[in-house]
Amino acid sequence: MIADMPYATPSQSQPRPLWSVAALTLGILAVGLAWTGFQQTDDLFYAEAASGWAKHGWFVSENHWGLRHMIVLPMALLFRLFGPGEAMLVAPMVVYVALLAGLVGTIAARVAGGLAAILAAMLIVTLPLVATAASYVTTDVPEAVFVLASALIFYRALERRQRGTALLAGVFAGMAFITRETTLALIAFYGVLFLANYGRDRAAYVWLGAGFCLVASLDTLYLWSATGDPLHRFAITQRGMEGDNALTTTRVGDGFFNAFGVIEAPRWLQGALMLFTQQTIGLLPWFAVPAAILVLRRPATTPQGRLLRYFGLLGLVWFVILNWVLISLWVLPRYNVVPLAVLATCLGVALAALFQQGRRWLPGSLLALVLLGNLGLLTLGGRDTIHGERSYALALRTYPDAVVRTDSNTRTAADWLLLVDGTAGRAETGPPVPGGLYFFNPAPRRNWAAEWPVQQPDPSWQEVAAFAEPARPTAWLMNWLGLDRTLPKGVLGKLAPIPRRPVLY
Repeated sequence: MIADMPYATPSQSQPRPLWSVAALTLGILAVGLAWTGFQQTDDLFYAEAASGWAKHGWFVSENHWGLRHMIVLPMALLFRLFGPGEAMLVAPMVVYVALLAGLVGTIAARVAGGLAAILAAMLIVTLPLVATAASYVTTDVPEAVFVLASALIFYRALERRQRGTALLAGVFAGMAFITRETTLALIAFYGVLFLANYGRDRAAYVWLGAGFCLVASLDTLYLWSATGDPLHRFAITQRGMEGDNALTTTRVGDGFFNAFGVIEAPRWLQGALMLFTQQTIGLLPWFAVPAAILVLRRPATTPQGRLLRYFGLLGLVWFVILNWVLISLWVLPRYNVVPLAVLATCLGVALAALFQQGRRWLPGSLLALVLLGNLGLLTLGGRDTIHGERSYALALRTYPDAVVRTDSNTRTAADWLLLVDGTAGRAETGPPVPGGLYFFNPAPRRNWAAEWPVQQPDPSWQEVAAFAEPARPTAWLMNWLGLDRTLPKGVLGKLAPIPRRPVLY
C-alpha cells in the first residue's frame, strides 16, 4: 500500500527515457490545444507597460498590471531586442510554465525520485489552468514559480543551516510579492513555521525577512523616486481592489454559475466546490486529494517525508488564505496554482510508489484518466475571443495598400495588433463607402452599439475574402455520433459552437 511504502530514493526510481519523451510530448500538446495568444484584456496593460520600458528605459505604470515587473521586464527586453509582437508577449509565459513544471518535478524528485518527478510534471503542465497560461499573459503561474522557488530554497537553508541561502529565499519571496500581493499567503506560511520554530534556526527567518525587505525596499525606492509617493504600489493596488472587490462588487452569472464560471454557493462552501467542479482544474483533485492524505500520513522521519509535509502545509495554508481569509478577493481557480502544484506533486509521488510496487494497471489507468481528462477539457476550452479582430489585422496585412473600414468595436479591440503590424493608419472606423473595402465582423470582442448602422452585410456587396474560424475537433465527433441533432442547443453550443466567419467585402 502507498501509506506503508517507504519513500523511494532517486536510484530506485529512475524513469525510462520514454517517460521523459511522453512528458515533453504531452506538455507541447496541452499548450498547443490551449493556445490563445493576445486577447485584448489584461494582456493589453502588460503590453503597454512593456512597450513603455522598451522605449524609455524607465517606466512607471498607473495600473497594477504594469507594476508586475517580473512579468513586464522580460517582455520589455524581448520588445527591445526583437520588436513588439504576440510571440514576444507570450514567450515569458511559456518559460514560466516550463519553470513551474521543473519546480514541481524537482520537489517530487527529492521526495521519490525521477519517475515521480516526470509524473508530477506531466500532471501540472497538462492542467488546463496551467497549459492556458503558457500563451495568455496572466500573473498566476509567475507568482507560483517564485513562491515555490522561495519555499524550496528556504527548506534547503534550514536543512543545511545556510543563512545566505535563507537570504536568497527571501529575495524570491519578495519577487513573488511584487508580482502579486496574494503572496501574503506565503508570508503567513513562513509565520506559522517561525512560531513553531521549524528547523530550530530562528536566525534563518531573520535572513529570510532581510531578503524579502531588500526586494520590497528597492521596488519602493524606485517607485518613490519616479512618482514622489513611497506608497505608490499600495495606492495602485488599493484602487484595483476597490474597482473589483468581492465584498462590494456585484457580478451577475446565470443563476448556477457566477460570472467566473464557479458554482454559486455560500463563501464557506465555494472554495471546495470550485476545487472539485471547475473545468480549468479537471480531475486532478479527485485523485490528488486522497493521494495527498495517504502520502502525508506517513511518518516524517526522513528528509523526503519532511519535505513533502512542508509543501503540504504550504498548499493548505495557501488554499485557506486565498479562499476563506482574503474575502475581498473572488474565489477563483487561478488564485490556487500553488496548492494545485502541491497536489500534482503528491499524486505523482503516489503513482510512482504504485509503479515501483510492480503494479501497472491501477496507476496507469489513474494517470491516463487524469491526463486524458485534462486534454479533453482543453479541447472544450474557450475560443479565441478576438478571432474577428485578428482576422481584421490579417486583412490589412493581406492588402497592404488598401484602407479597410470596419465597426468601431472591432477597430478598438484590434488596435494593439494593428500597431504591431504598422497598419493602424489604414484602419478606419465607419460604414462602407462605394468602391471601398469593408470588414464585417459578426461577433466582435464587444457587441455593437444598438445604433451601429451595419448589422448585416448587404446582398449586393462583393465578397473579397472570408476568414472562417476552424471548427473544434468535438464538432466532428458530435456530427459523427449524430448528437448534433439530439443535444439541446445550449449544450451543443458549448461542445460544438458554430464557427465564426468574418468577411472582407
